[in-house]
Amino acid sequence: MLATIHWNVDPILLDLGPLQLRYYGLCFAACIYTAFGLWHREALRNGHSLKFADDFLWYGVLGTLIGARLGHCLFYEPERYLSNPIEILYFWKGGLASHGSTAALIFSVWLFSRVHKVTFMRSADMVSPGIALAAGWVRIGNFFNSEIVGRPTDLPWAVVFERYDGTPRHPTAFYEVLMGIVAFLIIAAIRRREIRRAGSGLYFGLFMAVYFSFRFLVEFFKARQVGKIIA
Repeated sequence: MLATIHWNVDPILLDLGPLQLRYYGLCFAACIYTAFGLWHREALRNGHSLKFADDFLWYGVLGTLIGARLGHCLFYEPERYLSNPIEILYFWKGGLASHGSTAALIFSVWLFSRVHKVTFMRSADMVSPGIALAAGWVRIGNFFNSEIVGRPTDLPWAVVFERYDGTPRHPTAFYEVLMGIVAFLIIAAIRRREIRRAGSGLYFGLFMAVYFSFRFLVEFFKARQVGKIIA
């Protein structure tokens, strides 16, 4: 039987005074690297040019960052940020939301598709495997920050987030890591059989159905939190 894990890792990996290197930042960088790397491979695999594959980087990165920040500011703390809009730019003070980044990323894919004269579904199919797998990196970053903690539980894999409180809780951040891996593996298995090429909407539809169905279920295990989180 597994023992309860006690988690008390300092989220700051390296402190250089005015500059800090955080585990979350490294995980976010890994998220972008993973998503773009898999997009790049899918774009070339589907017959697109190297320039086409490279051009998506700015659309994806800017859409993810801007959407995540606006999602947090306008959904969780609108009064604070609307009364002092300049604080929206203070990324280093935390506050990002995954549903904001999801909406912005969909818009970025649509805009990229229009500019490069391909269908939205073609681009969405190619980006879906990378997003499914890369999303887990963000949740690992949340785990290092002792964020996205679950409700109290006595299950053997419970985690005590000592920076949050002393109660054994569901490690819901890792539940979401697993659901991203599951979504990626399902897409990869179907893609390997060459059932549909990019553009049919199959891979995008699978990602949305699998990932967000699991996401809905995980919400029942999450503790309600207010703070610097990606929700």
